[in-house]
Amino acid sequence: MPPGKKYELITHIETFIMPGMIKYSLHEFQHLAGWINWALNVFPLLWPGLCVIYQKISHIDEADSRIYLSNDVREDLQWLLRHLHIETELLILENIVWDPDCVDTTIHVDASLTSLGVWDSLLHVGYYYTFPDNILSHDIFVYEVFAVLSALYILPS
Repeated sequence: MPPGKKYELITHIETFIMPGMIKYSLHEFQHLAGWINWALNVFPLLWPGLCVIYQKISHIDEADSRIYLSNDVREDLQWLLRHLHIETELLILENIVWDPDCVDTTIHVDASLTSLGVWDSLLHVGYYYTFPDNILSHDIFVYEVFAVLSALYILPS
């Protein structure tokens, strides 16, 4: 993540949690959550700072709904800020060149709070699963992990 982009994210979070700021639209919460989620690609250990935001907005459907900035969300974002200031980026694939011709298969996964999908582009086979209504978790990360594990399970050996 370029230092300028990291600074923009930090500034945006600091502005979001400023004293006196107590209500935001669902769209503003989603914008912030998306930006933080993008940053998790290089700061994966900071994902706990996003969980309460997802829980807060998971049951709201109208984009113009006004949502209170709870103390839990504010505290998680402050935790995230403290760690963003000191955390260094994780470079998992540093100095590794991937040639697309060396790939055996590509499997795409995605999940929502209601379902998940897995697509094997080599075999041209897709799988879809709708979660039962009695699933207790409203944490998108649980479903994203389940989607990845499903893909690993169906991978040809």
